[in-house]
Amino acid sequence: MDADGGNVRRLTTSGAYSVSPRWSPKGDRILYCQMEGNGFQIHAINPDGSGDTQLTAEGSNEHPRWSPDGRFITFSSKRGGREAIYVMRADGSGQTNVSRGKGDDSHPSWSPRW
Repeated sequence: MDADGGNVRRLTTSGAYSVSPRWSPKGDRILYCQMEGNGFQIHAINPDGSGDTQLTAEGSNEHPRWSPDGRFITFSSKRGGREAIYVMRADGSGQTNVSRGKGDDSHPSWSPRW
């Protein structure tokens, strides 16, 4: 969409529906969650709609957030039976559970000083 609200266009075209868009700190990528099968998977896409890359594949994954420097992404995932907080590199590699509690953990965010 242009700054004046004109030229609106859809970037995603597959999956049942897409939610939770998040701009990268540099403005060069957008994270979003796409319904696939029985859960959501996290994708990253260029602002022009090219370069759509699926970053997660296991469990249902939601609430992605870029780190302030854009090198990492935190998200919640229901893999393993309960909802837990994970961190991964911006390319989707190194997905690591960082939750320590016994209950569900969701909706992560970053400290601006991280």
